Amino acid sequence: MTFGIGYGLILLLFVFSSLLPFHKRVLPTLLLFDFAISFLAYFVKAPSFVYWDTIRFSQFLDQLRGFNSLGIFNGIKWGLTSSYYAQQPVVVMYLWVFSLFKNDGVLFCASAFFFLLSLSLLVIKSKKELNCTPRVALFTQILILATFNIFFQIEGIRNFLAFILFTTSLYFDLSSNNKQTRIFCWLFYMLAFSIHPSVFPLIIFRVVIVTGSKIVNLITYIILLTYTFLLNPAIKFISTFAVFNLFTEKSQYYLYGQSNFQSFAGRGEILFTSFIFIFLVLEFLLFNLYNMKENLPTKYITFYKYVMVFTLGSFLNTQLYLRTIMLLLFLSVPIKMLLLSKKAFILDNNLSKSIIYVYKVLVVLFAILMFFWWNHQTYSKVLL
Repeated sequence: MTFGIGYGLILLLFVFSSLLPFHKRVLPTLLLFDFAISFLAYFVKAPSFVYWDTIRFSQFLDQLRGFNSLGIFNGIKWGLTSSYYAQQPVVVMYLWVFSLFKNDGVLFCASAFFFLLSLSLLVIKSKKELNCTPRVALFTQILILATFNIFFQIEGIRNFLAFILFTTSLYFDLSSNNKQTRIFCWLFYMLAFSIHPSVFPLIIFRVVIVTGSKIVNLITYIILLTYTFLLNPAIKFISTFAVFNLFTEKSQYYLYGQSNFQSFAGRGEILFTSFIFIFLVLEFLLFNLYNMKENLPTKYITFYKYVMVFTLGSFLNTQLYLRTIMLLLFLSVPIKMLLLSKKAFILDNNLSKSIIYVYKVLVVLFAILMFFWWNHQTYSKVLL
């Protein structure tokens, strides 16, 4: 059986479950499906003719196990001093824990579960803050999972886990007035950065939105649209600070010089991921058209616009462009929940109601389209 068949069946079961009338508590349902999808990740295998990051991580775990055989802490010592991740201690310690298990599937299963759990917490927090129904909450998670290529998370482990941890922390942070909650969220920002350095610009965005100044926002939008031309001097300046060495080492790979798209992704992936971006932009325009901004923290909306402009400015940087579109998808959770909820029907005329209804149909059809595309491109090639 392929991963696509198993994953598709779980999503279908999730859809049928969300339609049942007895849903009152969302958390148990989400946890059940998070576990089911994660359990599927335990069994993923790459065919012999394909090289995915799952193979690289399996090889790294084998290296750690080899050093562990000389003494259980020798593996972590090697990882922190001589391995590819030597300058990323949190990553080394995380992988070392899973090297203590004989089966590599435990790593992929646990990482997928942490990702899905964080997404579920974002959905639950949004449901509470926006006063949405359980059905809307469940359906929103289904739409996100169908639109997103979940194998990107299972395969790569770090990048999208870092993104969803940051996104969930951001929403908790900006929707809370509790000082302790905000401090806790900043700890998770740092954890997300320690998992993957691509979170670094997001932390900068979080700092900048504190100002709330229209002039600062305008300047930021201009910089985000044109940042490609400013990268070299900026990286040289940042590299003078030792604490940012990890970021500067990765920056050239992730942020610069990737105009040759085919070296980093196929045309199909770029095209369909761009469709996600276009859909998210149109969705945000609809969100603004019906003046639903008052339901979300102003700083969250500003951050969302930062990422949207940043994505557009990253068009020639393939890795960053494709990945930030998925980040934007995660950030869209509360926006989707508002548009899908009954609040969207508190409108003044039939035309407005019809537009919202068309949106609801299109968002479902688009999620189905993306699932079948990812199945064609990826899921059907992943074995169980």
